[in-house]
Amino acid sequence: MPKIGVDRAEYGKYGEDNKISEIKRLKGLRKAKLDVSQEIENFYADDGVYEILDGGISDLGLEFELADILTEAKSDLLGAPIEDGMEIYNQDIQSPYVAASFRTKMSNGKYVYFGLARGKFSIPSLDAQTKEDKLSAQTDTISGKFAAREDKLMMVIAREDSPSFDLNKFYDRVYGTLPDPIEVTSVSVNPKTTIKTQGTAGEQQFTSLVIPVDAADKEVTFSVAPKPTGLAISTDGKLTWTNAVAVGDYTVTATTKGAKVGTATLTLKTPQ
Repeated sequence: MPKIGVDRAEYGKYGEDNKISEIKRLKGLRKAKLDVSQEIENFYADDGVYEILDGGISDLGLEFELADILTEAKSDLLGAPIEDGMEIYNQDIQSPYVAASFRTKMSNGKYVYFGLARGKFSIPSLDAQTKEDKLSAQTDTISGKFAAREDKLMMVIAREDSPSFDLNKFYDRVYGTLPDPIEVTSVSVNPKTTIKTQGTAGEQQFTSLVIPVDAADKEVTFSVAPKPTGLAISTDGKLTWTNAVAVGDYTVTATTKGAKVGTATLTLKTPQ
């Protein structure tokens, strides 16, 4: 199935106990390139291919192109200490072992998750250019090499359209831990403004848009104020009113469990 997007670049750093305690996000993912090398050779005998020798996966390469790589991420991925806001790269610097993952979106709206179990990223080069008349965004690229973990695991691929898909099991298999829930940052209500004529019963369906779209809990509670007799809103955002509801403005509010609020307005205007 065609792939139409890529996002959610993540990584986890192995500690001294050879375990990962936290999964972090690399924001601004533009491209992800995964190179897989497998040792397969023909064995010839009796004047032909006698057997195909398969040595398994020999090498995994991962490249992320990002809008920007923040200092904290560079410290985690490259082992560069931070002093007075500066990244310090000494001659004997060594990148720590990490696990990494990302996902691609398919044309059916479902995701395919890719996880690499253990590897190291290398210090990226820089190719900067001057600003020209036409804007040209410059991005950061970081590349890594991955090998087999102690349990021989190298890579995990999980499709969301599989009947047995379980995202928590994917994270547990790759990282040995689960990411913190993604919190809601904002919510909006659509349509933003609705104008109807007073004296006629009616209804309007309002919908909420929670950001980010992959927030852990996107549930919202709808309410309306003021709320005279004859005006009501359902749990899914359908506002209904009778012909007795007075002229005026009525505010529809969607509230998340984290107390983020979005609003819209119904205006009942005076009949002509």
